[in-house]
Amino acid sequence: SIFGIQNSFGILHVMLEKEHADQGQFKVAWVGALAMGMIFFCSPVVSMFTDHFGCRKTAVSGAALAFIGLLSTSFANSLMLRS
Repeated sequence: SIFGIQNSFGILHVMLEKEHADQGQFKVAWVGALAMGMIFFCSPVVSMFTDHFGCRKTAVSGAALAFIGLLSTSFANSLMLRS
């Protein structure tokens, strides 16, 4: 689900660009770039969790964490809070 959100970030980028027109396209693009960077930055840690706790528990925990993150950023008005 996370890679699906990242692969469709172009749609979100257009919406964020309209909402934050005063910030500039470069700052709006950082939201997607940092999100993709965090996926690859956290991969080694998630791999250790998968080895220790198993795939199912790690996937459910990751999905819950992603849901909380997406839900909390939906209330954020500032672009800096979203990145």
